[in-house]
Amino acid sequence: MADEQVKQSSDLDKPTMLPPLPGPELAPVVDIPSLIAGFVRAFATNGMILLVSIVKGSIQWWFRVPIKMFRPYAVNPWVTLTEMANTQKKDLNARFVAETLRNEGWSLVRLNVLPLMAANAVVGAILFNSYSITAKLLTSTDYSTFAHYIAGAFAGSIQSVLATPLGQIQKLINRADIVERRHHGIHRVTIDALKSQSIPLHLKSRVLYFYKGVLFNTVRDSIGFGLFFGVFNTLSVSGKAMTSRLWARKHGQHRTRSLAAADGVVVIGSGALAGVAYQSIVYPLENLKTQVRQVQHTSNKSHSKFQIARTLIYKNGFKSIFQGITPQLLRAMPPSAMGLFVYEMASEWIDSL
Repeated sequence: MADEQVKQSSDLDKPTMLPPLPGPELAPVVDIPSLIAGFVRAFATNGMILLVSIVKGSIQWWFRVPIKMFRPYAVNPWVTLTEMANTQKKDLNARFVAETLRNEGWSLVRLNVLPLMAANAVVGAILFNSYSITAKLLTSTDYSTFAHYIAGAFAGSIQSVLATPLGQIQKLINRADIVERRHHGIHRVTIDALKSQSIPLHLKSRVLYFYKGVLFNTVRDSIGFGLFFGVFNTLSVSGKAMTSRLWARKHGQHRTRSLAAADGVVVIGSGALAGVAYQSIVYPLENLKTQVRQVQHTSNKSHSKFQIARTLIYKNGFKSIFQGITPQLLRAMPPSAMGLFVYEMASEWIDSL
């Protein structure tokens, strides 16, 4: 025992020998081509993931665009063609457009239609992306039951922030200038119209000037788009679940093209009813807004818009603001139904990638 202790103490007294530093003969051999190949492979992999994400997002946005065809434009992209038809006292139809393009050339579209379509595309992209992000965030919370209604209302309020100043700018443009200066482009006509107006110089006054009526637009779009997205999601999800249960009772769990077609019918019907829900809110509000403006222009008394609206409803009843809604509902159903159908099919295909 004593010898072992002496041996351990002698071992402790010895200096600790560190491993030799790697010299040229001991240094690890670095395979430079393999290292470069690893970086290239990692970069390519991450780049491909990013590219796929961008492409999927772009496709999702592209297929969401048709949905906004049924809703009021932030700015009317056909305003130049409309004013040209009015000037010539003709109807704006496919024949008139074809004749105009033959006479004017495609530069008319490039200068007067595409810029306004781009403005609408920006508003539409903000609307649908705001809805998608908000719906995903709310789905996993206590508000999941009403997630799509809340997300739609939030998205509607966000898009009204952009749509309101665009609508105000459109009001400043002289209709005659649109036709006379169509070869200069709608962007030049808009810039000159803004320069000719006595726009307030103070920032706060300028904001109030361009956001006149933003409260009405926010309330209208929040309720309208909240119902649109919420009704579509509720009806499509419950409708698909019902068709799946009925199919399982008769044919088991095996899916066929017939079941897929049934789901498509459900989506189309849900989209049509979603368009009806949207117009049932937006149309009477816009109708009431028009009636209030008419009273303001013809009356010498100064009353607030709210007082005029309340008086009109009390005098004429709620039916007065719903007059003429049936044709509007019929016009809204097909584009909203097909737009949501394409969006739903595209989303399922994208999710499967």
